[in-house]
Amino acid sequence: MASIDPVLPPDQIWQRNDPVFGAMTQSHLMAVFDVDGHFSWANGHFLQAFEYRDADLTGQSYRLLCPADMVGSQDCYQFWQSLRQGQFQKAEWRLAARNGRTVWIEGSFSPILDERGQVAQILMTGTDVTERCRRDGEAHGKLAAIDRSQAVVEFDLQGHVLAANDIFLSLMGHNRQATIGGHHSRFCSSDYVRSPAYARLWSDLAAGRFIAGRFQRQRADGSPVWLQATYTPILDVDGAPYKVVKFARDITDQVQLETEAAERLDQAERFRLIAEQRQSDMEAMLRDMERIVDSITVIAGQTNMLALNASIEAARAGPAGRGFGIVAAEVKKLAEDTRSATQSVREMLRR
Repeated sequence: MASIDPVLPPDQIWQRNDPVFGAMTQSHLMAVFDVDGHFSWANGHFLQAFEYRDADLTGQSYRLLCPADMVGSQDCYQFWQSLRQGQFQKAEWRLAARNGRTVWIEGSFSPILDERGQVAQILMTGTDVTERCRRDGEAHGKLAAIDRSQAVVEFDLQGHVLAANDIFLSLMGHNRQATIGGHHSRFCSSDYVRSPAYARLWSDLAAGRFIAGRFQRQRADGSPVWLQATYTPILDVDGAPYKVVKFARDITDQVQLETEAAERLDQAERFRLIAEQRQSDMEAMLRDMERIVDSITVIAGQTNMLALNASIEAARAGPAGRGFGIVAAEVKKLAEDTRSATQSVREMLRR
């Protein structure tokens, strides 16, 4: 409990020529209430923060500053009863400005005693921390949203688990009791834990380096899990890292699809190369067949010429060359058939 001036009348307490009181009036929100909670005085900072004029507050109840959900509540009543009994109160309070806007005040309510040691007035001093509370609330909301949507786990700089949310525990198949205090290595394969890359991971984090990427980890049952994750070193007030927070999401299905797609592309590429090779072999075979057909065509032409010459000789020989003429005719027919067949083959090769 504090006593500013127990002999001054309540309506003159703020007029005291006290440099400390004056300095506080210049830098803090200040107000004076009677024991029943009615305003006696408020300084300019207080009036500005709550958007009131002095005349608007004088004689009004402290309940004027209470948010709608607190007016008439047991907590509100008990708070003032404690002050009337001389109990000092210090905290952050959610109050309401004239238009209903929320104002957060960090400060104290101090009972002031009269010459008989009885509570005569209540002095409120504080600072407006609304903007800070708004930022804190926004940050808390963002973290809560992340906690509901991503796996979150905290480590000390040696890699021991400090905290883990339900999503992380479910994803990795571990229970909370066994996880807290355990080492990060339990989430990794033994080969990776023994590798220089693993030692480098924790040395970089201990040095305050941010790390992000895809990481293959291991569930409690030994099955692999792929994570898109960030390891973020958290700094203390001196700028030194003191813990690491990991945010992660499960991309195992995505990685599996990518792997299958890559395998299909490799298979398609192999099929393409095989098809190209077979086409090349077919083209070479067709060229060979064309050469053979050309050769047969030449032979057929020569055979036809021989048959023609034989027919001429048979005609000259008269009756004696009749048999020879029959053979010549058959040879000629064979040559014509051969030429016709080779022409058909050539046309087929050109299709």
